[in-house]
Amino acid sequence: MTDLRISGVCYNKYEAELAEKIENTINEWGKDFLVENRWFIADDDNPDAEKFKRVQGTVREWTAERFKDTDVIIYIAPVVRVVRYIGNLIEDQAKDPAVIAVDVTGKYCIPILSGRRGEAYDIARVLDSELDMTFINVTTPNDSTQFDIAKYAEVHDFVLSNPDYATEVSTAIHAGDEVGFFTDYTVVGNLPGTMVWKNEGKLGVYVSPSYDNAFFSHTLWLIPRCITVVVRCSKEVSYKQIEKFILDAMKRCCFYPEAISEVLFAGNSESRYAARRFAMEYGTSFAAITPEYSEKYFGKNEKDMIFDRALEKRTGRGKTFIKEARDENMECSILMKNVYIRF
Repeated sequence: MTDLRISGVCYNKYEAELAEKIENTINEWGKDFLVENRWFIADDDNPDAEKFKRVQGTVREWTAERFKDTDVIIYIAPVVRVVRYIGNLIEDQAKDPAVIAVDVTGKYCIPILSGRRGEAYDIARVLDSELDMTFINVTTPNDSTQFDIAKYAEVHDFVLSNPDYATEVSTAIHAGDEVGFFTDYTVVGNLPGTMVWKNEGKLGVYVSPSYDNAFFSHTLWLIPRCITVVVRCSKEVSYKQIEKFILDAMKRCCFYPEAISEVLFAGNSESRYAARRFAMEYGTSFAAITPEYSEKYFGKNEKDMIFDRALEKRTGRGKTFIKEARDENMECSILMKNVYIRF
């Protein structure tokens, strides 16, 4: 009988290299007892990671299956993404598996669910000691002498609006001074340190992609990477045209450009390079929704229906804030995904 069943998932060949290190480390650690260690990859187009099984369906669907047959699930992904996958599946600590997020650089390992017997902490400590990762226990009681807002932002994939205000926030918390906190998103857990829920005052943290409201005299935004920008081009356009078009659309929503996590493109191949360059310049992922991609998943259908379904598959549930066309050459849609904040 297997003592510990572990499943992990990564997304590309670079993360697969990290996944292999984690797999080997866990196997070495568990050589004195029976460990079933299975790793999967979610990239269908990666020929260099044949060692791993392919995820069938979406990672969300894969997660639901692993909740039934696994003791520990390891994701090489940002914490916020992992929380989206597991949010609707959590029921009871006595039944739920342990869940660990490892950031894509391999610097941090973060237990999210401890597991039935605290397995998440055992694995995280092994990765901490053997692979020189930093074990961050986000489930322990808040300690105002240790909480660092900049480190929290880095681990959870938020962007800081102002590094000086981040230093001011951390200094205030360490000193035991009150710091305001406000967001419209769902928050899991207690606010850390001396943070309190309020929307006015001298110093505070606001989690939002929008700069429309500054609730505090010194407002530190934690900007979630939650925006998907979809660009459709009917004619060839330049990088500068696409950049201005997207930034103008973001500005009309009062959204920080740093909130963009993904650029999806549909259109002619000449404009695709301009859209890809925008994604590279702004540090986001990029994907082209091609007729071949659409037909692969949805079969032949009306052109707009194929695109819309492909878009839905890529982005998940979201809300369209802008749909704008200019000179009949470009159309831009902005979607915001749900965000969960965990302390």
